[in-house]
This record gives sequence, C-alpha cells and structure tokens, in this order.
Amino acid sequence: VSVNGSSLPVGSYSGTVIIQAQGAGNSPQVVPITLNVVAAPTITVAPQALTYTATTAGGNPASQTIQLQSSGANLPFTAATTVSGSAPNWLTVTPTSGTTPATLTVGVNVANLTPGTYTGQVTINT
Repeated sequence: VSVNGSSLPVGSYSGTVIIQAQGAGNSPQVVPITLNVVAAPTITVAPQALTYTATTAGGNPASQTIQLQSSGANLPFTAATTVSGSAPNWLTVTPTSGTTPATLTVGVNVANLTPGTYTGQVTINT
C-alpha cells in the first residue's frame, strides 16, 4: 500500500483496503488506512541582520550569533557566506552544517580590508 499526499491540503484522510480470497473462511479482511497530511516544516532565523564596526587599528570585532529554529520537525541545514565586491572573503560562519535547532557563529576578518562599508550574507539552505 502506498499513498501520495503531495496534492492534498493539510488534513486527515482515511480509507480502507479490502482483501478477499474466494474459499477463505475469514474473507474479506478489511485494513483501515489513515493518512495525516501536515504542513511542511519552516525555518526561522534570529536576528535577521547583523552589523559590525571595526577600526583600522582595532582588530576584528567580536563574533555574533544567529539562532536557527524550525517548526514541525528538526531540519538539516547548510550555511555558507558570500560577500559583495572584489574584497577577499572576510565573512565566516560556523558550523557550516547541522540540524535545527542550532546556533551559528558569524565572524569577520578585517585584516585585508581598506576603510569602507562592506556587505555580505549568510545563506542557510535546508
């Protein structure tokens, strides 16, 4: 027996499988089937933005954290960083994979950066 709930709205569905065997004293046999279609899990990220400030003589600013949560079920995830412009990749995230709930640590390395404003992002995929 297999089911396909991919096109069904969230809810509970029931049916039966009836097995008949000619000549069997206990025929027919009825097998009840229940399918529960639930909403797909969602992931939440907090905070949704981070800001760092560094001075040319001060070294790297302190790392910050992002909390990952999911509804419905724990979800596996991967995390990666990207930065805009031609500056070397100055943004880091750890861990780069895991399962929710999780805490990500985001850091910056200003060693090869000239004064200015830089933007980057942490992308989380499930």
